[in-house]
Amino acid sequence: MGFRHCTLNYDFYTPRRPNERDHLLYIIRKDEDKHIYELLEFMLRWDPSRRPSFNDVLYYKFFRDVYI
Repeated sequence: MGFRHCTLNYDFYTPRRPNERDHLLYIIRKDEDKHIYELLEFMLRWDPSRRPSFNDVLYYKFFRDVYI
């Protein structure tokens, strides 16, 4: 029995322009998840110069009531 290669068919994929629904906060399913998504959005920036420092994240409103 020989080794066979898998072939993928991408015919279903049609590139499209990004829109406002691609924004991270648009995929929220519950109101209580909103805060974690805001935190992720705050931390995960494409531009490294705009990313928060560890202290910025530590003092972000999501962790305001957490005592270390």
